[in-house]
Amino acid sequence: MFGFKKSTPVFGFFALIIITVIIGILIFTRALETWDLKLQNSLYQKTSNVSQNIVIVAIDKKSLDDAIGLGRFQNWSRDFYAKALDRIEKGRPSVVVFDVLFNTRTRGIPENALKEKMREMKNLTSENAQDFIAFLNSFISKDAHPEDAKFAEAIEKYGNVLLAANGLIKTEAPQDFLEASAIAEPIQILKDKAFDIGTVNVMPDKDNVIRRIPLGVKISIAGKSAQYTTLPILTAQKFLKSKPKIPTNGGMFINFKKSDGAADGVTNNAASSGAVNKTSSGTASDGAANSAADDGSRFKKFSFVDVYAGKISSAEFKDKIVLIGATAQALQDLWFTPISTSTPMPGVEIQAHAIDTILNRDFIIPQSPLSALILSAILACLIIFISLKFRFEFGIAALVAAPLAYFFAAKFTFSRGVILSLIYPFIAILTAYLAGIIYRYFTEYREKRMIKNAFGHYVNSSVVEEIMKHPEMLKLGGVRRGITVIFTDIENFTPLSESLEPEELTNLLNRYFEIMSEIILVNNGTVDKFEGDAIMAFFNAPLDQPDHAKLACKTVMEMFAALENFNKELAAKSDGITHPLLPINFRAGIATGEAIVGNLGSKDRFDYTAIGDTVNIASRLETANKELKTRALVSETTYKYAKDNFVFREIDNVKLKGKSEAMRVYELISQSQP
Repeated sequence: MFGFKKSTPVFGFFALIIITVIIGILIFTRALETWDLKLQNSLYQKTSNVSQNIVIVAIDKKSLDDAIGLGRFQNWSRDFYAKALDRIEKGRPSVVVFDVLFNTRTRGIPENALKEKMREMKNLTSENAQDFIAFLNSFISKDAHPEDAKFAEAIEKYGNVLLAANGLIKTEAPQDFLEASAIAEPIQILKDKAFDIGTVNVMPDKDNVIRRIPLGVKISIAGKSAQYTTLPILTAQKFLKSKPKIPTNGGMFINFKKSDGAADGVTNNAASSGAVNKTSSGTASDGAANSAADDGSRFKKFSFVDVYAGKISSAEFKDKIVLIGATAQALQDLWFTPISTSTPMPGVEIQAHAIDTILNRDFIIPQSPLSALILSAILACLIIFISLKFRFEFGIAALVAAPLAYFFAAKFTFSRGVILSLIYPFIAILTAYLAGIIYRYFTEYREKRMIKNAFGHYVNSSVVEEIMKHPEMLKLGGVRRGITVIFTDIENFTPLSESLEPEELTNLLNRYFEIMSEIILVNNGTVDKFEGDAIMAFFNAPLDQPDHAKLACKTVMEMFAALENFNKELAAKSDGITHPLLPINFRAGIATGEAIVGNLGSKDRFDYTAIGDTVNIASRLETANKELKTRALVSETTYKYAKDNFVFREIDNVKLKGKSEAMRVYELISQSQP
């Protein structure tokens, strides 16, 4: 019944193997990747530090306002960018980055230019017609549009301007370099004058959240290949005047940091549907249409229209990286990130976080699938060990403490640049605990029920509970310990059994045993067995009872008292007919000494019993009562332990059957009066 202890390590080993295989399948098939990513969002940390290196010039709702701004974005003149650039460059910034796609040539005649020309001519006449035609041709000829030329001149003048390019991406998942079928570059005149161009493509994870940027974009057309570096990396390289080594895993992970007390991303009435995209590019098209707020950012922001109007001190841009890009919700350059999962973040701010990660060398990278598997297996092994080895309470404590400890460990490793998986170790912990509990239910807990069912008939319920707490004390085999043994036997049982019908005899014995065993159990004794009409019981096993000799004597005296009531009960049922062999009486033998106590038998069938000389002496004392005309004989050892609490009568030295030497015996008379 207790062999399961030997099989526990085997079960634990196979349970660990099975759990590891299951976790491995989940990890390498990426079945729960979306849930893992969502949980990992909680690892991204808050900071009270505002970036000292990056400033954002936001094309915001204010800038698009017809009354106080520059009007609809698709109507903006390149002169606006040239003028804003001039304002910014007065502060001598380190790098100016346009997160705006200038991939189309300016067309048409600006309304302001046309009005100015008409004021100059006053009236169109034959004399000024040729001049007017030349004016028109300057805007519609194949040469650069004047506004494009002016913007290009400003870009060339400062030599620190980076422009955006956008690829038409074929890749379906994040990777270091995205494959593109086409690239939308700035128009040639702007491209030629820029310090460099970089791609702004991003690729969301499965849950449509941006966590990383590619290193760049590759394109191969008609046998010709080209590779573009992503804009944030180019920006950082220009600022640092070096090329820092960037760890990658399907791109560079961005260490987003939310400002303390900031809301979840931008905080205005962004579309709750989340249908915000820009066709896999991190920039808004020059002809895009539509507004967003900029609250909760770690980066200092200025409205584009305020910069354009000269309302912002040029000192704000000194030695800074200046990012110019859309934040207005209407321009649809909004993305979900780990720190803005309910309301999306402007693309230009994502670029800022990416640049900030590189500048601070605050890189993060996910742990490898193999390390996630090994870590999950270690946690599963720990939980299996605790759930199988220790009590239920410890298992529950481990089930609660292990995930909490792991989560804080994950927060710590995140701060050191490693993103730990949060779902697979938690699954490993839970399944390991369930495996341990199920095993214990079908082994240890089932065994405890068996103990209770078996011992509940022989020992007090409190004793049973103690045995259930420590079932190892009932392992197959015995231990030598001091006990006090009681043997009782009904006088004249043989003629009594012959004179009664089997059913009457069975009913009588069952009632007799019920009364007597209840007294034994009340005194925390152990009923060993019923043999015919005899009862064997002992004290001080399986639990320690220092006064076991006194308890045995007390039990026998109470059994004699209960016998009187039992005989009255029998007389009441006899309807006045007196049976010649009734009332019944029993004799008792009590001996104290060492014995072997334990589970004796085979591993499939055994009894909890006591054997040894002390047991034999108690049996012989019970038998000697008949010859000595006594009711309850006790050994000298029992007498020594109980003489202060009971009245005894010394009999004599008696040679018991099977003994070579006589021994002193005493008759138990009554309990001493207090």
